[in-house]
Amino acid sequence: MKKTLLFLLMVSFAGCLFAQKGTPQNLTEKKGFKCFKLGEHISKYSALIKQMDQEPGTYSVTDSTLFKIGNEISISHIFIKTFNDSIYSISLMAKPEYKYKIRSVLIAAFGAWNWQPNKYMERYYWMSSDQKTELLFDANNHQWCFVTYKDNDLDLRKGKAENQKNKLAADDL
Repeated sequence: MKKTLLFLLMVSFAGCLFAQKGTPQNLTEKKGFKCFKLGEHISKYSALIKQMDQEPGTYSVTDSTLFKIGNEISISHIFIKTFNDSIYSISLMAKPEYKYKIRSVLIAAFGAWNWQPNKYMERYYWMSSDQKTELLFDANNHQWCFVTYKDNDLDLRKGKAENQKNKLAADDL
């Protein structure tokens, strides 16, 4: 009896160690969309992307096999932004007709959103269990709905670097 109870306790504890769908731990483990992972060097994905001319450090995904979520949701565009060649943001754009399906898939994958800044707007935020990965779903635009995965550490470093550039430029006035 004691051995059975101990075994059941160990199995349930082991199940808690792995990220499960529908929890913030799943966002911590996935850290991105499909094969693209936040924090990875962009060169790892060179066969799947092309650099955008007008925005340095921004890439668009060219592999059409990545433009589907399940069988029903079509993604129109996938953009990747980098800082020092590391991915800090992955953004998906889809037609607004998919917004309810996308939101349902995000809830199934990562659980209920952590916050919604305005209950009258279709904007939801998820935060990973380690607070390093943020996910934004924004369906307020009438032409597009957006899903953006963001590495908070890299985004903060990028912001600090841009702030430093602005301070240097301000000193040059």
